[in-house]
Amino acid sequence: MTTEQSRYGYVIGTRGTRTGVSLSTYGGTKCDPLDHVEGTALGDTLEPFSLYEDQLNRRLSLPLVTLPTDLVLGFPTNSVRLQPSVQIGSQPAATTTTPPRGG
Repeated sequence: MTTEQSRYGYVIGTRGTRTGVSLSTYGGTKCDPLDHVEGTALGDTLEPFSLYEDQLNRRLSLPLVTLPTDLVLGFPTNSVRLQPSVQIGSQPAATTTTPPRGG
């Protein structure tokens, strides 16, 4: 395997019939510093085997978070009621507003 990643490349856990890693310098200084190599020929023993699959599973298994419709931030002497707003580019998105409670 030849690696020529630009800036801070990583080769972690090679496997198969070609497990060696060549830190080529054909790219010159754009490839500095040299890539980090670890686990040469140990790819079958990596845990998790796929970092992508592991991270995806963790993200998909997060608990559902439901936000309240009104958010009140308390301060020592007062509180502020925030209205949600959505910007699409520089234009505000269409929203519905709820009249303030108590007047």
